[in-house]
Amino acid sequence: MPMTRRCSSFLLALLSLIFIGSIINAASPRVKTKRPGATASVPAASGSIAFDTITPVNPGQINFSGYDKPLRSSRETFFATNATEAYIHTIIITTEYFDLAGRQLHKQSRRVAAQIPAGETRQLTMPSWDTQQSFYYHKSNPPRRANAYPYNIKITADTLFTTSSELCH
Repeated sequence: MPMTRRCSSFLLALLSLIFIGSIINAASPRVKTKRPGATASVPAASGSIAFDTITPVNPGQINFSGYDKPLRSSRETFFATNATEAYIHTIIITTEYFDLAGRQLHKQSRRVAAQIPAGETRQLTMPSWDTQQSFYYHKSNPPRRANAYPYNIKITADTLFTTSSELCH
């Protein structure tokens, strides 16, 4: 009989470990791969950053300058200066594009990754709205070809995603 109790205790312990292992495995996040039916586990993000504040922007909190988009460019670049006391991670901006007569060509809102410490300036880049590459910013170098159209832009910050400075590292 003592041997049967040892076997049943061993089996109970083994089944408990299998059960706990299956619970842990089921709780881990999964990512689909390109192979049908195969998945890969993703480790939990231990250093993920939680935003302290998501706020509408007050005038003077962030300033934009140095916008550029040459004719054949698929990217738009500009500088953003953080005038707050917080670390800016992300900015939601609205960009409006106008011809030189002031008529609106396009308007869009988008989320731009920023990573700007308090009081500093960073160059930001975003995909161009001009998918046919027919337009150029009127202050950029003028193109050689004649059938290109100059435009002006207005950039407005709508929302800032910030953290306190000690959390940004």
